[in-house]
This record gives sequence, C-alpha cells and structure tokens, in this order.
Amino acid sequence: MGIVRLGVAISKRVIPRAVDRNYCKRLVREVFQQEQAALAGFDFVVRPRGGMPFSVRVAARTELRELLARLLRKCRRQKSPPHDHG
Repeated sequence: MGIVRLGVAISKRVIPRAVDRNYCKRLVREVFQQEQAALAGFDFVVRPRGGMPFSVRVAARTELRELLARLLRKCRRQKSPPHDHG
C-alpha cells in the first residue's frame, strides 16, 4: 500500500475568521487520520465551499467521512485494471 497525503485549502472569502478556518482544518485532519488506513495510496485536497456554523460541526464529521468513503469507492473503480474480453 502507498502513502496517503492530504491538502486543505480554505480561503478567507469562504471562511473569513482565522479561528473558524483553523477549526475546519483541524476537523478535516482529525477525520482524515481516523480513516487514513483505508485511504492509503491516494492524495486528497479538501476545499470547503461554505462556512460551517457551530450548530452543524458534529454533523460535518459524519458528512466528511461519508464523502471520503464515496470518493474512495470512485477512485478505486477508476484505478482498477480494465477487463480483457478477448
């Protein structure tokens, strides 16, 4: 299995307050570390498209795990060798 790398890019326009941007980065890294064994061999870049109100931060962890799982399934399908029908 290969190594796994993570990039997190959050602009000030999307999340203006540095405290909130840092929290978002910590949240992404936390979920990523917990799922790291399953993600081996891929590189990921996470770029939030909107702010994260305090009331949905718990749900954000769950949603991020679901997104990573869906992305991993898609990457594995594309990475598998084509079947030879000849």
